[in-house]
Amino acid sequence: MAFSLKEKIESEKQLLVEQRKNEEYEKLLSQARFLALQSQINPHFLFNTLNSINRTVMLGRREQALTMLDSLSVLLRYLADAQMPALLGEELGITEEYLKIQKMRFSSRLNVDVRHDRKLEQAVTLPRFTLQPLVENAVIHGLEPKEEGGTLILDVRKTGNYIRI
Repeated sequence: MAFSLKEKIESEKQLLVEQRKNEEYEKLLSQARFLALQSQINPHFLFNTLNSINRTVMLGRREQALTMLDSLSVLLRYLADAQMPALLGEELGITEEYLKIQKMRFSSRLNVDVRHDRKLEQAVTLPRFTLQPLVENAVIHGLEPKEEGGTLILDVRKTGNYIRI
């Protein structure tokens, strides 16, 4: 069965339309993924951090503001690859960046004690932003309401075949 030239042209047009639809769907999917990633960092944290940086600059503490900006930029860069798994060492590092910002916000009201077996840093893989939200919840709901502040203990240990956080 031979196709006429007209049928062939029509078939190629339909194929081109389908390709364009698929490209549009891929673009929309990419945008949806980006929006989902954006929601992983608490908007209140971003607002509070930017507000704290602003106040720090206004008080003339330039170096402290630069440290906060550096930590925030590290967090945002890490967020760009949020769908990729991370080593425990990376998760601990990004959590430390988050805590640097919070320590500057809360000053002496926030003490941090991170305990972990260094051998686990390169041996354990987990989803990105596993530790930081846990720590953020502890800071917001556990320590922030306390006028005297407190100590956050992040303890990561191997227990049998599991990692306990």
